[in-house]
Amino acid sequence: MWALSNRMLLDLWESGRRGSPIDRALLLLAAADPKHDRAALAEISIPRRDAAVLALRCRALGRTLPGVVDCPRCSERLEFEFDGETLLASATSATPEPIRIGALRFRLPNTGDLIATSAIADPQRATRQLLQSCCLDASGDKEWPDELLAQAESGLSAHAGAANTRFHFDCEVCGHAWDALFDICAYFWEELEARAHVLLDDVHRLALAYGWDEQRILALSDVRRDAYLARCDP
Repeated sequence: MWALSNRMLLDLWESGRRGSPIDRALLLLAAADPKHDRAALAEISIPRRDAAVLALRCRALGRTLPGVVDCPRCSERLEFEFDGETLLASATSATPEPIRIGALRFRLPNTGDLIATSAIADPQRATRQLLQSCCLDASGDKEWPDELLAQAESGLSAHAGAANTRFHFDCEVCGHAWDALFDICAYFWEELEARAHVLLDDVHRLALAYGWDEQRILALSDVRRDAYLARCDP
């Protein structure tokens, strides 16, 4: 098992900083599973993808997942903290495929499906195409009744695993309670982006103070880098 070095983290951030959320999710999956190429990674189901990214996040930054969320009723800011290992234990439970929904068999959607439907502006049409592309029995160009689409969407959602992780919140100020979908790829990317900016600032300060290049600075342990940074302060 391995985590992300500071060099790898910066390379990952640089590669995805102008990318779409789907592109960034695929980059995170590639970091979690470097043995496979992009085409193979795009065929991994979304639940498996998110479980792999969650596992990488726990290895890279620890099992605690802190954050903040605003109450949708009164805008009070709530702090939260969840245990990544507990989430991972439930997220990695195996889902047998194909999944039978009514008389049809389905596979779970993957990143390739999301890329194929990302350019469709109409959400209902995009959902329809996504579900039909995951059906192993029906032709994608055949019109499906709304009842079948709803049944397929509900059936696949029940097997979404890590891709359908929801957190429950209770606002102590106004009493509002709600559930929020947790997107591990978006969450982890925000953490990596914040960490990348901190590293760039550290490199800038140490390069000015000691004349070291980026490679040498990033090779320092966090403890040693912080010790040198403390000596840069007036």
